[in-house]
Amino acid sequence: MYGKYDAEALPRLRQDLMGCTVTAVLHREFPSDLTVELRDDLYLEVICSSTLSDNWQLTRPDGFYLVASPSGRYTFWEPELKIDIAEDT
Repeated sequence: MYGKYDAEALPRLRQDLMGCTVTAVLHREFPSDLTVELRDDLYLEVICSSTLSDNWQLTRPDGFYLVASPSGRYTFWEPELKIDIAEDT
């Protein structure tokens, strides 16, 4: 188990999940609980701790950002695609 106020939680979680493959993602709309299913009956459950503020956030190194609100709605930002088009001359 990993707790929000556990100073060692994030490093332990990172170590425990390193190399794991996500096999399913489940979302319960209210209050925005999230379950990520991994291999060998391993699950990461992100449980909402408030109905008044953002419940959880997901980010990727490329700039994708997802925020789950208490009502089960999402707000997200996607990185701009940068496409280099070679001009034929």
